[in-house]
Amino acid sequence: AMSAPKAKKIKTEDIKSEPTNGPSIEEVLLEECKKHPLWISPQDQPAMPAPKDYSDYTLDGNKTLEKFDKGLLGVAMQKLMAKSRLVLHDHPKGGRCLRFVSEEAAQQQIERFGGLTTNELLVYQKIEETKTKGLFQRDLKTRTGISNPNTIKAIIEKLVKRRLIKDFTSVHSGKKKMYILAELEPSVELTGGSWYTGGELDVDLVEACTRLALHFFKTRYGLMVGTALFQDTV
Repeated sequence: AMSAPKAKKIKTEDIKSEPTNGPSIEEVLLEECKKHPLWISPQDQPAMPAPKDYSDYTLDGNKTLEKFDKGLLGVAMQKLMAKSRLVLHDHPKGGRCLRFVSEEAAQQQIERFGGLTTNELLVYQKIEETKTKGLFQRDLKTRTGISNPNTIKAIIEKLVKRRLIKDFTSVHSGKKKMYILAELEPSVELTGGSWYTGGELDVDLVEACTRLALHFFKTRYGLMVGTALFQDTV
């Protein structure tokens, strides 16, 4: 008897819409982003060329993904972002990068950021991008596009309450608060290092170190120190 013909395998690159068998659009999109993040041009500048480090890795130029229906691809991307399996980050030279997130990391993200609105996540992301440099509240207005300062203030209070961010003061800005991720410490350039506490010069520490230094020079080299501030201790 004649054997039944073998079923033709459906190749990913031949799929032009949501496949009925084989990998789904979401699975293919995840796999492509896992290989390398994909660059997306700005909506208002669709003709912008990709940065050099992403010239071969753009969402529109991906040979595998271009076979899919654009609408279905967009829906898949939104679903994966909602599941925290894909995230968008701004590229310093323009556009955004679509990055892969492992299932384990995505679950941690959901547990940590669950319930936050789009604007709240945006504020968190902009603070995250500054790393150890931090941001002033006024800077968030420009970086997020959220024009209402009361909205930004409320978002900051919520993120602080959930221990996602924390405030600190810089030795260069007086009492004005800056914000940084809760798990990070601001750079020494901003805090002044060990010589400062809460953004203010630790005078007691400076005096104690000065006394020790003067005492060292007096006992080692026999130097006479007559400064009134240290006369009683050296």
